[in-house]
Amino acid sequence: MLETSSLCNLRCPLCPTGVGTLCRSQSNMPFDIFRKVIDDLCAYLIEVNLGNYGEPFLNNDIYDMVDYVKARCIRTIIATNGHFFRNPHDIRRLVRSGLDRIYISLDGYDQETYEEYRRGGNFRRVVEGMKALVEEKRRVGNSSPYIELQFLVMRHNEDGIAKMRKIARDI
Repeated sequence: MLETSSLCNLRCPLCPTGVGTLCRSQSNMPFDIFRKVIDDLCAYLIEVNLGNYGEPFLNNDIYDMVDYVKARCIRTIIATNGHFFRNPHDIRRLVRSGLDRIYISLDGYDQETYEEYRRGGNFRRVVEGMKALVEEKRRVGNSSPYIELQFLVMRHNEDGIAKMRKIARDI
């Protein structure tokens, strides 16, 4: 797991980045440091997760990072809050990057339930971005990245599991 960005655009109440208790500087990993880490470890790596507590797509080098890892035949995973799939160029680049798996957090079935946990988030933006990502995969005939929709079940949204399944099917 490499923290490519310790920044986040949301303020989730149980996340150390979101509540500001992460005891380290908040920044993006520079590409030269990333490259050195991968070069030093690539003989031992099977899979790399390009994120942890931050939002990986806040790092402008994230697509180059995926390309760099994939060029070494290492599986790549990214977990994201899904707010950064608005630009068609970036969506095309992500689908063509070879990224193996992407986890997209959508912990609500409408703006109200979503924002209860994903504070500062935009439900519609995430759904529309996922649709664009799926459409691009279909358009170019790629099976990757495999998209896994994450729905953390909490007291405020537990009544929406069936609604979330419908959203996922519709996408």
